[in-house]
Amino acid sequence: MSTSKFEQACADYAEARLAVKKATLRIGAYFDECTRANDDSRVNRKGGQYSHVSQVLEWEVDDHGNESTYTAAERDEVLAECPGCQKAWQAIQARREWRKKFGIAKRRITLFGNQILAAREEPEPEIATCGCGATGEVNYDDGTERRYYCYSALSMCSP
Repeated sequence: MSTSKFEQACADYAEARLAVKKATLRIGAYFDECTRANDDSRVNRKGGQYSHVSQVLEWEVDDHGNESTYTAAERDEVLAECPGCQKAWQAIQARREWRKKFGIAKRRITLFGNQILAAREEPEPEIATCGCGATGEVNYDDGTERRYYCYSALSMCSP
């Protein structure tokens, strides 16, 4: 059975949402394996547990006000000290990719929904010139007689 593009968009959305949720849970479990997990003397910027990953993600400001971060080689060196933080870093990178896919799926569903809504909207009213020379909307009342609503002195005119 082949799926429509709408069904595929919904499936992509559900898959990405679930993958982001699972990755977040895995990241938390990996942080519990960190060698600094029980050290309450230091917290990260957000007030959470200080780990090797939070060390890599923080920046330093020198005496001149310049910000510096870790290079890729320095990051790998710090993360190599802790297997739990290495796994957490890999899970963070995987979650980043799943979040991108999740955003794309959400945009696709929104696009399809907007297309469906546009198709449901009533068409623009038919405009014509009535017998008195005024322009107005065509009204078919019961389908047998064509009448025009115009905005002239007469409240309703016939052709």
